[in-house]
Amino acid sequence: ATVRALKYNGGIPKDQLKEENLEALARGIVNLEKHIENMQKYDVPVIVTLNSFITDTEAEYQFVKKFCEDRGCEFALSEVW
Repeated sequence: ATVRALKYNGGIPKDQLKEENLEALARGIVNLEKHIENMQKYDVPVIVTLNSFITDTEAEYQFVKKFCEDRGCEFALSEVW
């Protein structure tokens, strides 16, 4: 997943994805939530990897991390970009 994609799913136009927007992230993360729910139906460990971009903020990372942990899945931040 990416913060940018989650914010885009939350209704933010592409030209505003570089700005921190936790409200849009909260609206768009339902897409990720559904993927987590689908995988958990198979009783397999779920690990969400978030691809980092230089425009992402620590608050956005922490939001996604807590969201994942609250749903019982692991979280990893990929910083290879």
